[in-house]
Amino acid sequence: MPDPAQLYEQLAKAFDQRVWPEVRERAVRLLPLAPRHPGVYYMLGVANMESGQAAAAVEALRRATLLEPQRVGFIVQYAKALMAVRRNRDAKEAADRAMARSPTDPATLDMLGVIFTHVGDFASAVPAFRQA
Repeated sequence: MPDPAQLYEQLAKAFDQRVWPEVRERAVRLLPLAPRHPGVYYMLGVANMESGQAAAAVEALRRATLLEPQRVGFIVQYAKALMAVRRNRDAKEAADRAMARSPTDPATLDMLGVIFTHVGDFASAVPAFRQA
C-alpha cells in the first residue's frame, strides 16, 4: 500500500513543476486514500483544466470548494472551469462568492475581473480590475 504522505509530496512537487499528466495520475492514486482532502481535488482540477479537460476540472474543483468553502483560490479556479464549459450563471455565482471573501491577491482579482467580463457583469468586473 502506498504511503499517502509520500504520494502527496510527489503530487505537490509535480503540481509545482506543472507536470499535469503526473499530477493527474498521483491525485487519482491518492484520492482513495484521502477522499476528503480538498487540496488533492484542487490540484486534480487545475491539472484537468491545464490538460484541456474542463468538464472533469469542474467536478474536481466543485469537490474542493465543498470541502474547503472559504478558500478563495479554489473558488476562483472553480469559476474559471465553469466559464470554460459555458456555465456562465454558475461561474458568476462562484465569482460572486469569491469576491464576497474580499480577496487581496492581484492575480486572483484579475481573474475575477476576467470571469465577470466574460459573463457580462461589467459592474462587478470594474472593481475587481481596479483592486488588482
